[in-house]
Amino acid sequence: MINCYVIFDKVGGYTISVKDKLLEFLKLHPIRENQQTNDEKIKLSSIVNFMKELKYELLKANVSIFDKTQIIFCLPVEWTEDKYGNDLRALFLKAGWVNGEDHKNRLIFSTFIERFVLYLQINKNNGIKFERERKYLVFYMDNTSIRLTCYQMQSAKELIAVSKKLALSDFLLTPTILDDESIDLSSFNKIVHNKIEKIFTIRQNTNNRTVKNSVLRRLAEEVLRNLNYICSNMHSAPLATILDYPNFLYSDEMVKEYMEVLEGWDCDTFIKEILNDKDIEQLMYKVVDAYKRILCKYSQVENSPDGIQAITFCDDFYGLRLFNKDLVLVALLDAKISVANSKFINIVDDTMISRAALQKPYKMIQIANALLPPDILSKDNLSLYPNLIEHDWRENDLIQPNSFYVQAYIYENCINFILNKVIAVSSIDNAVQKSTFTIQEKNINIENIINTACDILWNHFQSLDFEDHSNSFSRNCCYEHSDGEFDVENYFNFKANLKILMSNWFQDENMLSNQMLDINQSISTNINSKFALNITCRMLIEVALKPAITNVATVIASTLASNDLFGLYDVSALIIICESKDIVLNKFNSILKETTLKRLQIHQKRPVVFHGKKELLACNLLGNWVNNVNQILGTGSYLQVSSTSYMVKT
Repeated sequence: MINCYVIFDKVGGYTISVKDKLLEFLKLHPIRENQQTNDEKIKLSSIVNFMKELKYELLKANVSIFDKTQIIFCLPVEWTEDKYGNDLRALFLKAGWVNGEDHKNRLIFSTFIERFVLYLQINKNNGIKFERERKYLVFYMDNTSIRLTCYQMQSAKELIAVSKKLALSDFLLTPTILDDESIDLSSFNKIVHNKIEKIFTIRQNTNNRTVKNSVLRRLAEEVLRNLNYICSNMHSAPLATILDYPNFLYSDEMVKEYMEVLEGWDCDTFIKEILNDKDIEQLMYKVVDAYKRILCKYSQVENSPDGIQAITFCDDFYGLRLFNKDLVLVALLDAKISVANSKFINIVDDTMISRAALQKPYKMIQIANALLPPDILSKDNLSLYPNLIEHDWRENDLIQPNSFYVQAYIYENCINFILNKVIAVSSIDNAVQKSTFTIQEKNINIENIINTACDILWNHFQSLDFEDHSNSFSRNCCYEHSDGEFDVENYFNFKANLKILMSNWFQDENMLSNQMLDINQSISTNINSKFALNITCRMLIEVALKPAITNVATVIASTLASNDLFGLYDVSALIIICESKDIVLNKFNSILKETTLKRLQIHQKRPVVFHGKKELLACNLLGNWVNNVNQILGTGSYLQVSSTSYMVKT
């Protein structure tokens, strides 16, 4: 099965059953052309034509960017690039997906273990923490084999050529296979079928009954098909009741014969009898032996940092297949091998695992964004503007070409971050000017500042000793209210009245003068205005507003510092724009800017910080832009074509 996912702004999909075609090509292509039969030549030609048609379908989706995309071919579990890579490259070359002048990395191959491990890295629910140079084990199981793969996490080899610092980090870890063992299970179903038929035959002979061999054979097939259902039911449940063959599927005589054979068996006893088989025991011995061999080789001391850190179980079964999986786990437990966290991850529909293959190219694009100037395509997508970045830019240009800047748009309940890269482009008169493209956008939820300030001030009063405080109201509360009811009622009254007070205060330009800052104002905490708290504007600012604004500054600084967001980019400028109608943010923007700078210094980040569009546009050190300096704001004018990839998964 090949799934071709075209990655544009959205993900689209095509599903075509062609694995047999590929296997046929891989079988015939190594044969020299002068030794191929006419039939073999026709088969090869039809496969190449199929790939050409597939490319045509993808071109219809977006013809303009196909030639600039990278193609990722997801290899099946048993395939390796060393074995099939050259033949697959030849197929893509013949079909016109790549040409002889393309870089080798235009078509790359993703092994199963690589994309499965990448999937585990981005799936936070698996509980595995991957570290550089640590060893791990994958236990893979399907209908025909069990595969044990021991691997070591290392920095991707591509990083070594780019940056020693990145190569020594956990920025892009990929698995290096240390050992790989496979146990053939192709005969497993036949062994189990024969065992079931043998069980029924012996039981009939013991009971002196005569049931046709054809009936026993058909019943064995039915039981084999329902084996996982049998395993999932109560152990003591009668086998005949679990299967419960309806009359409309079989004749009355056949149903009667089936029930006679199944009579006396419960699920637990029947499963145990199946497992009491030398051939099955021999298969499980091979599995346990391979498992022990790898553990002894790579994890001699339990819980050693040099040993295997985690073991992941996965299966490629349609349906639960409890019998197959439980059989293996029981065999390992019987051999006194710990199988903690042995829940199987089912990958039969491994769309997410296949998409994990895109993580490596994506990380490399991040590196390219951070280190290299982009190639700017002309409108007809045919030529490149040459040598744009060599322009001698003034040192006092605060936002230079090939640099990054972040915009933080603050709304009432979220901050919208936009990471842009500055690029140099040619204008009509060949002057070199600046433009932008957007690398990443991220929304971070925040608490409403006014609500946060109200909560902080309420908690401040709650923490005081009300018994000794002149504003005490808890001891005077109505006896008909419980403490909890009283607290909730007073909290909401206090919050509503404080919001009104803040609005009135900050609309008065004189309120922040020294004479007004320390004037007491009462805030009612009760509908009847019976109880009140005294507060000054200075108290509100120092106790509540500054910490609330600091929370926003912390979110902004942390976003720029986090390696999961913008921390890997050398951000030269931060533009903070308040889109909220929140009177607090608009009134105290200087506090936000000052606090943000302090938080950035803690993270050793020192970008130029602009607060508001007015402050940005007033700066005369922004350089020459294609349109005007307003172009700095919002998303970029250019699209990043190189982030588009095609993924082919078999």
